Amino acid sequence: MFILNKVTKRKAMSILLIFFLIFIYFYINGTKDDIAIIKTYEHQVTTGRMADSLISSVNAASRNKVDLSFGLSGEINQIAVGTGDIVKKGEVLAILESSTASRQVQVKEILLSQQEANLEDLLADPIASEIASAKQTTANAQSSVANAEFNLKNLKEGSLASTVQSQRQTLTTAEFNLENLINPSTATIANSNSSIKNAQTSLERSQNDVDELWPKLIKTQEDYCRMFQDWVAVCNLGDIPLSDARIKGLLDSLTLALVPQGTQRTKTEALLTANANYADSVNSVISNEAAYLSVKEANKKLKSPSVLEVKKLTEAVTAAQVRLNEYLASPEQLEVDKLDASLDSAKANLEYALAREAELTAGALANAINRKKQDVQIAQLNLTDAQTNLANHTLTAPFDGIIGSINVTLGQRIGSSTAVTTLSDPSSIYIEIPASESDLSQMRVNNLGFAAFDGMPGQFYIVKLNAISVIPNISQGVITYPAEAEILVGEKLFQERRNLVALQDYLSKAIGLEGSAMSRPSGPPSGFTGGNAARPEGSAMSRPSGPPSGFTGGNAARPEGSAMSRPSGPPSASGPTTRTQGGSMADMGSLMMQFANPKLPLDGMSGTLTLVTNIKEDVLLIPTNAIARVGRDNTVILQNIDGTTEQRVVQIGNADDSNTAIISGLEKDDIIMIESKKAIINKDQSTKPTDSRSPGPPSGFGGGPR
Repeated sequence: MFILNKVTKRKAMSILLIFFLIFIYFYINGTKDDIAIIKTYEHQVTTGRMADSLISSVNAASRNKVDLSFGLSGEINQIAVGTGDIVKKGEVLAILESSTASRQVQVKEILLSQQEANLEDLLADPIASEIASAKQTTANAQSSVANAEFNLKNLKEGSLASTVQSQRQTLTTAEFNLENLINPSTATIANSNSSIKNAQTSLERSQNDVDELWPKLIKTQEDYCRMFQDWVAVCNLGDIPLSDARIKGLLDSLTLALVPQGTQRTKTEALLTANANYADSVNSVISNEAAYLSVKEANKKLKSPSVLEVKKLTEAVTAAQVRLNEYLASPEQLEVDKLDASLDSAKANLEYALAREAELTAGALANAINRKKQDVQIAQLNLTDAQTNLANHTLTAPFDGIIGSINVTLGQRIGSSTAVTTLSDPSSIYIEIPASESDLSQMRVNNLGFAAFDGMPGQFYIVKLNAISVIPNISQGVITYPAEAEILVGEKLFQERRNLVALQDYLSKAIGLEGSAMSRPSGPPSGFTGGNAARPEGSAMSRPSGPPSGFTGGNAARPEGSAMSRPSGPPSASGPTTRTQGGSMADMGSLMMQFANPKLPLDGMSGTLTLVTNIKEDVLLIPTNAIARVGRDNTVILQNIDGTTEQRVVQIGNADDSNTAIISGLEKDDIIMIESKKAIINKDQSTKPTDSRSPGPPSGFGGGPR
């Protein structure tokens, strides 16, 4: 069995060896026509900038956006605009049927004219015939009064008129008492309520006095007993307030001269005074409490009289009425009543005639003129209200903007709150940013960034963070904090030119302007997710590969651990290229022309924002493809001064898509060697890269830490 197993193992090893040799043969024959070319170039270590950034899915929103309604109910009579129309402020959008409102305006105009005519007549001077007529009316009224008085006097002589009058007064008094009991006047109730309040205030004041005087009495007792506790037995807590016997004892000690002049007499008198004040305050509480309960009970009876009291006064009214009817049963009294009424009428006519005569003679009274002027003002206000109501039947644009969908149809009857359409101002577009909890601490007002929108392919915007709210929005358990960013155009963009200078190299390369500052961008910035590119999941910001390195904005904080880089130029054997300040500003001016007057995104468009949050200067930078991984170490090929090379272990920091920050292991101006491999396929001189290490300028935005 042992020999058989040994033979089997040798056979298996032979088969595996044959397969391995076949594989090597085909591999060598399959690649023998490929020729690999490896080139090595030098690169000098430089310093640059690194930056952190955040990416968020955002929405464009219009700050001036309003749902327009008439605020009135009615029937749609005219629709003057359509969806998507551009309108100016004050332009008519729709009209309600307004015939009723028009008639109301006409009626109010007529009423105003009448009131103005009445005022004009009142202010006009009277003519002589009117004055003469008024004087004649006055004389006639005086004669009527004299005749009525004469007739009444003759009838009343010897009659029971005085008794009737007395009985009338009795009935009137009984009716007044009953009415006052059932329906007390507002003044009576107010007086009763005021009495309760005053009584309550007095009670509270006296209770406060008791509370204040009790500690004083205790203090006075302590002062007395501290020196004279054996003189009179008043030094226990239960001894106060002082009983009559103890008060008598203290008074006797003073009267009988047992207490000499000096401190003891002063302390004794002070104790007696404090006890008397306290006793008076206690008595005042008792008295005020009784008064409070009394007025409270009277108020209760005033507001809810008892059935017995109502019945009693009702019976008194009935009895007085019966007694009066008995006196009025005689025919003589009926005649007296007629003459009384005739006299009252004559006096009233005389009073009116005298007033009219005085008015015509002296002119209109000031109060009459004021009343007529008020009538005119009221008529004017009514007309203004009617005109406003008529104007409200016409819906106009409150500002320049674009019309949204039309939500009503011609002839439709709508309610006062029905939204006819939505008006949006496209020039007031801003960007809504939902910031996550972790991103909130990194964001600062005035941070700058880039935005691109799905509906605006090839168009990019420079934005500035304007506001961040610490009040969260919570939706389905997800917490975000609302923030707003402004799209910088025109003058506002020009004001930020110095903050954007460091961005120009990367911006040019990212949007395809390198070598031609005036060309239109053909795609989003490298590392910048925008346009039709997929956006991060969720509503919160996420770590992107980074915005253009060297891009800073406003007063943004610069925390440690920045993650974006901006080398001074492309790697070359002769070192980095440089750009003068004047050239930078000139190129920046050309570049900013691409963003100075862009077509703004529309309200509701979704897009992506890359926001620069942190910049760090003077970071050692090398091309990422210069770094090789050896075991757990990151290494580079360092060229020594004598021309020899060594493999140097380095500690790396943050990186973007082309450069990596070096924390230790290299110094500025060190020379490192970078390999670039190419392959010539089948000897046809066409090449393909076989190694990602290829020289070239840095591009794209910075990324997060590695």
